[in-house]
Amino acid sequence: MLDLQLFAEGDAAATSNAAEVAETAPETEPKAETAEVDIDAKIADAMAKMQAKMESDYKKRLADATAAAKKEAQRLEKMSEDERQKAEIESMRKEIETEKLNLEREKIKYEATKVLAQRNLPVEFTEYLIADDNESTLERITTFEKKYKKAIEDAVNDRLKGKAPVVSSGKGVQELGNSKVSSGFLDVIKRNQIAR
Repeated sequence: MLDLQLFAEGDAAATSNAAEVAETAPETEPKAETAEVDIDAKIADAMAKMQAKMESDYKKRLADATAAAKKEAQRLEKMSEDERQKAEIESMRKEIETEKLNLEREKIKYEATKVLAQRNLPVEFTEYLIADDNESTLERITTFEKKYKKAIEDAVNDRLKGKAPVVSSGKGVQELGNSKVSSGFLDVIKRNQIAR
């Protein structure tokens, strides 16, 4: 009877421990949810700050561009008709020169991409290899090709390195015609022929 009573008391203790664990468990889950909410709040706060900074930067650049345009307009107003036309022509000339340079750079980029593809080199390096003219770009590509292929060769050789094959010292090996045959093998053949 005592044993059953102790067992029953142990069962009651286990039940009370389980109740304590059950009471403790719900407390940890809300803490985890609270941590997630805190992280979400911090992320939202950081994103709001970043967006506010981006908007202020944009507004500042827009204001600077507007101020520059107004300043240019005021400068043009103060000029005579002849001076204004010359200034506008100069402005257009600068824009055309800029576009011409951009177009020339695109042509060089296109040609460099073609050359890289023909030589089986990665075209992702085009931006790094283009120069002011086609000749300089071709020189850069040639130099790059040599170094790139050398680097690949070195990497392949490095991976293929291994232990050198063990060369036999000649013990147990005899030459039979053009091929080398183990003397142990020849001994077995001789013994078989003698036995016949």
